[in-house]
Amino acid sequence: MPLEVPRDRQGTFEPQLVEKYCRRLPGFDDKVIHLFTHGMSTRRIRAMVQELYRVSVWADLIARVTDVAMDEFTEWQNRP
Repeated sequence: MPLEVPRDRQGTFEPQLVEKYCRRLPGFDDKVIHLFTHGMSTRRIRAMVQELYRVSVWADLIARVTDVAMDEFTEWQNRP
């Protein structure tokens, strides 16, 4: 989602909703992982984000977030 950030000469503007240099909303990854662990497909997660937040996200974004979760699951399964 494109953001228009006001500029000032001193660089003192501090955004309130989305932090500077933040690429995703806080908690977004956790919500996607939660849905994925409950058996929801990446396509369904993408459709749900579109429906709830009225923003379009790339399927690749959902896949990258769930890949991180899969790595953690695999590590957890292979623990001693």
